[in-house]
Amino acid sequence: MSNGPGSVFENNYSVMLLLDPSDGRIVDANPAAERFYGWSRETLRSMRISEINLLDDAEIRRRMDEARQARRNSFLFRHRTADGSVRDVQVNSGLIDHDGRKLLYSIIQDAGEYLATLRALEKSEHKFQQVIETAPDAIFIHCDLTFGYANHQTARLLGLDNEKSLIGQPVLDYVHPEFRDLARSRISQMTDTGDGAPPVEVDMLHADGSIIHVEVSSVPIEHEGREGILVIARDITLRRKGIQRLRLSATVFENTGEGIIITDHESRIVGVNRAFSRITGYAEQDVLGQNPNLLQSGRQGRSFYRRMWKTLQERGRWQGELWNRRKDGSIYPQLTRINAVSDEQGALTHYVAVITDLSELHSSQRKIERLYYHDLLTGLPNRVMFLDRLKAALGRVSGGRNPVHVLHIDLDGFKHINESLGLQAGDQVLQETARRLQGVLSSHHLVARIGADEFAVLIGGGAPPEAMAESVRSALAEPISINNRVLFATASVGIAACTQAGSDPETLLQQSDAASHQAQSDGGNLVRHYNEELGQYARDRVLLAAQLRQAIEDRELIVHYQPQVDLETGQVVGLEALVRWLHPDLGLLSPERFIPIAEDTGLITDLGELVLDTACGQARAWLDAGIDFGRISVNVSGIQVQRSDLQGTVERILFEHDLPARHLELELTESFIMGTGESAAELLGGLKQLGLCIAMDDFGTGYSSLAYLKELPVDTLKIDQSFTRSLENNQRDAAICQAIVALSQALGFRTLAEGVETRAQRERLQSIGCRFGQGFLFDRAVPPERVPAVIESINARRTTA
Repeated sequence: MSNGPGSVFENNYSVMLLLDPSDGRIVDANPAAERFYGWSRETLRSMRISEINLLDDAEIRRRMDEARQARRNSFLFRHRTADGSVRDVQVNSGLIDHDGRKLLYSIIQDAGEYLATLRALEKSEHKFQQVIETAPDAIFIHCDLTFGYANHQTARLLGLDNEKSLIGQPVLDYVHPEFRDLARSRISQMTDTGDGAPPVEVDMLHADGSIIHVEVSSVPIEHEGREGILVIARDITLRRKGIQRLRLSATVFENTGEGIIITDHESRIVGVNRAFSRITGYAEQDVLGQNPNLLQSGRQGRSFYRRMWKTLQERGRWQGELWNRRKDGSIYPQLTRINAVSDEQGALTHYVAVITDLSELHSSQRKIERLYYHDLLTGLPNRVMFLDRLKAALGRVSGGRNPVHVLHIDLDGFKHINESLGLQAGDQVLQETARRLQGVLSSHHLVARIGADEFAVLIGGGAPPEAMAESVRSALAEPISINNRVLFATASVGIAACTQAGSDPETLLQQSDAASHQAQSDGGNLVRHYNEELGQYARDRVLLAAQLRQAIEDRELIVHYQPQVDLETGQVVGLEALVRWLHPDLGLLSPERFIPIAEDTGLITDLGELVLDTACGQARAWLDAGIDFGRISVNVSGIQVQRSDLQGTVERILFEHDLPARHLELELTESFIMGTGESAAELLGGLKQLGLCIAMDDFGTGYSSLAYLKELPVDTLKIDQSFTRSLENNQRDAAICQAIVALSQALGFRTLAEGVETRAQRERLQSIGCRFGQGFLFDRAVPPERVPAVIESINARRTTA
């Protein structure tokens, strides 16, 4: 190829080789090849291409076949040179006729710089791809509204397992219908201008159908030779919800019924809500920048506020009752809850105080306190107040000094008056009796009505009890004129004395009661002293206590169950577990015979645990049998709480019987809960954490602080049966029931009345809003084997009523 057309071969600056495609022998090489490879032309003519190309012989043969058959004419190879170095080359090859032979020509170019650039681009693209794939935002490209690319975060945003499943899918299928027109408009605008579109918030659709709030940025881009749109979508669902929560908080702040004060860390007011202005009379502009002490009334001194601030600084919160002054000068009580607010570094930034106006609660409290401590019919103190005053008097007895005497007065024949002349006449007799007792006794003596026809007198000032008792008996023996009829209602008076410290009020009252009953047994209209013969009752208690201890060990006590009923639907919603003692000599004893003994002797802890264990085991058995009983209500004595780990015991028994806590309700008396203060609140809170319910039993027989009651984790208030049974004919008891129901509704509790015996009582309870009841009207307490039939019977009455 040194003549003619061969001059192109000879004079070309490009490296050129001629190859025999049959065996790869180099037929010829131009001068540029000599310079490129470093071998002479003669040496190159003696070589085969396999001595230069680093591919194996089979691969070289395949590539030459591709070139010879014109299936491919461009290749990237690595060629060896004479000095042993290896160079990247691009080879363009094809067939030519040369002296009647079919040879392959190869034009060879140094591809080192090109490949280095290509590898750098690939590396850069790989890094860019890594950035896109690890980006926290969804990034995708669509052409003609069809997915062409999507990173993994796009699939996660839309609730898909694999981003590849999106390729070829319509983008608008994942855009909420309300935003599809906006999407089309933005795409059209970008296509026309070639510019990106500003961020916008739109709603997209998750695979599960839920809505995703996203912020979308878009820009035109070329993708695989086509015009497309690059979209970056950021999930702002949490941000949107946060904004909504802030708006909700602002709405609550402005519309809650409780006043809210926000101060900075130096106690300067920075914000108040409308309720604050309504409660105090101060507008926001009146108090901004002021210290909340401008509200102080002066009723609580500096020492009180020092203690308050000390607690707030140590614990970060304070709660209590404050007496503050409104803008108009009036003083009012408020429940105040203050919390310190700190930033992420723990530095104090604000105080937030929530205030509740207790004016109405205090007014109601005074009214209910009057009902709690006084008899509505006669206006006299009631049993609760009498026992409180008696307890205080007994505390002053010491070494024979300051002796205490109690008169117990039973009206003879009062039941006959009620039955023959009616309840109104009976009430008039009681009112006249109260007036006569107040007339014959001085203000030094406390007179109380402690039962239906029972009165008691606490004699003070060292007055002789016998003379006082005789004066009472004589005054009450005088005839009474009722509705133009003359009645003779005499009284039997019992006297009990305490001259040494250590007596308790109930015992002394029981002793005087025993003496008055003796006077009645002797014919009535008499005075009797308590003596040793009447002390047999106490000795019987000692014997019964010993027998009770053994009965608990031998598990002779049994549990009966009384249904609790929804007064509206008639459906059984629960059962109260009531313990009975099957005494070998005395037969079946009611709890009134032995519970006081158990409490006095400390046996109440073992007895209470026995009842709780029995009731929970029975509840589990009923659940396994498919019997819907609602929940089991178990009474807990205050002494049992004080002397045992009640929460631990309950948790253990529930676990042992695999009984869900929602099927258990614990009943504690009002007097215990309110008498133990914060410890009771802590105990109830712990029990509530187990998931069970709490009922306050015998409500109405004690005295509750309404502000404190509001904070207790109580579910149910149980109206004592003493009020329910006389609901129809006793104005005082009816008023108490109505007050309890109204209070319960205001505090969000449910109300259950005990001792429901007549339809009239049930209807009256329903009319005042009491939802639940129990009593003989539905059924008495029955053994466990009868419970399923009783539930079925009561529920059947409901469905046929």
